[in-house]
Amino acid sequence: MDLEPPLPAGRSAETPDVPPTRPLLPIVLLVAIVGLLIFAWASVAGALDINSGTDRDVATEELAADARIMDSAAGLLEDADGVAELRAAGRAIGELRLGLDDQRRRLAEVEDPAMADVALRTHRQIVAVLDGWAQLERLDRADLGSWPRREAGPVLESTNRLRDGLVSKVRALAEGDDPVDLDHARARAATLKVARFLDRAARRR
Repeated sequence: MDLEPPLPAGRSAETPDVPPTRPLLPIVLLVAIVGLLIFAWASVAGALDINSGTDRDVATEELAADARIMDSAAGLLEDADGVAELRAAGRAIGELRLGLDDQRRRLAEVEDPAMADVALRTHRQIVAVLDGWAQLERLDRADLGSWPRREAGPVLESTNRLRDGLVSKVRALAEGDDPVDLDHARARAATLKVARFLDRAARRR
């Protein structure tokens, strides 16, 4: 007579065998790894795509900031009336000038040689303009003609260099984007206004 083996405690004859449940941890890890790989690939692809415009973006953005600073400085000279106000304008322009150092550092990151050449040459001329204007802070009432003699000439040379080629190259750099507005004519006019005023004041003394 065949006898079936006794059932374990808690089991009935109707209870089917259930395979042990596999842990979910390996599946979760696999999904996470795949997700990270997809994210990394997308990041690299995006960086490569963005990098194609980085040099141009840096050059145009920093030169636009230079142009805004030069415009603000020219406005200070246009509004100045008298020696005391010209000194105050020179002091304020010297403070504005400090911001150009940040632009120079960023322009140094431009890797394209042609873009870097145009951007840095333009930046240097704008710096020269502001450096000359900042010297107005040192105006001496006993020698008001010193600024027109020593500073006005180099400033005007820089505005001429901007006019004679650099402005058109900077516009070409933007390639149809918002052009960088380097108002060399305004800078030149402000310089001549100050120089003529100081010359007249010096002759009256």
